[in-house]
Amino acid sequence: MGKEKAAASLKFSFCVPVYRTEKHLERCVRSILDQSWRDVEVIIVLDGPSPEAKRLYNRLWKNLPSVKLIEQDHAGVQRARNRAFAEATGDIIVFWDSDCYAVPGIVRRWFNYFMADPKADFIYGQYRYEEGDHLGGHFPNVPFDPYMLTTSNQCSTMSPMRRHVFPGWDEDLKRFQDWDVFLSITQRGGNGVLMPDIFFHTVPSDQDSISGGTIPYAEAARIIREKHGISYRPIRVSCFAAPTYGLAVAKEIGADFENNPMRCDGYDHRLVYLMGFYMRDLTTHAMALQEELGRYDEGQAL
Repeated sequence: MGKEKAAASLKFSFCVPVYRTEKHLERCVRSILDQSWRDVEVIIVLDGPSPEAKRLYNRLWKNLPSVKLIEQDHAGVQRARNRAFAEATGDIIVFWDSDCYAVPGIVRRWFNYFMADPKADFIYGQYRYEEGDHLGGHFPNVPFDPYMLTTSNQCSTMSPMRRHVFPGWDEDLKRFQDWDVFLSITQRGGNGVLMPDIFFHTVPSDQDSISGGTIPYAEAARIIREKHGISYRPIRVSCFAAPTYGLAVAKEIGADFENNPMRCDGYDHRLVYLMGFYMRDLTTHAMALQEELGRYDEGQAL
């Protein structure tokens, strides 16, 4: 009976910053409030004046105790998220972009994962872009390994975490804020769990995206790596299939890992290895890759 009572009290807090994304807000909040798991709250932070969003709140949610509106001067998405966290009362914190729409039943499935694994500090998964009236391809992921997060950004902002592990959003970062947060959690001993489900649908980023990158990919990645003491790695492993094995290859040779082989822009690796098959001998393959790398002069792009 005690366990049932504890389970029923598990509360999810959705922290939703809004900056020039008012056109998505009603559908975003509705997707959260329509979840089958009822113990949720939504904290909306207006990052700068937004009469449209305020009118929407007053019309639809002002009388709902589960939805709270906070207004602040425009200070950036990280400040808005930190402000929302300060007001949140949930056991599980979900930082949620206002142009993302939760799939039905996802919060209850998160709850089941957290209850099944007390060591799960955060849960990450997949998402899908909406392209007009159609759904685009989904973005898969690989089982959790701390090494994975030292190589590239693998966990989206919309990954629920236990309240006590949240390290705070670095308000000086201009890109890869989510990578910084989940890398900080793992470097402090936190544990992630892959849930192979689609968490949300979203729309392609544009100039109005609250978390759109404002500096080049390679520069942003260098800033994150320097902050967390991660050395430059000249090799990147990418997979067309067998991503778990691909990550194992990357670990064996001390390479970066990217689960999406079509993502090429912004990288500064000297050698990229594309794999889509299983190999028998990791050590032999690692030696061959290192020998191949040695054939190229320092800094030569391949």
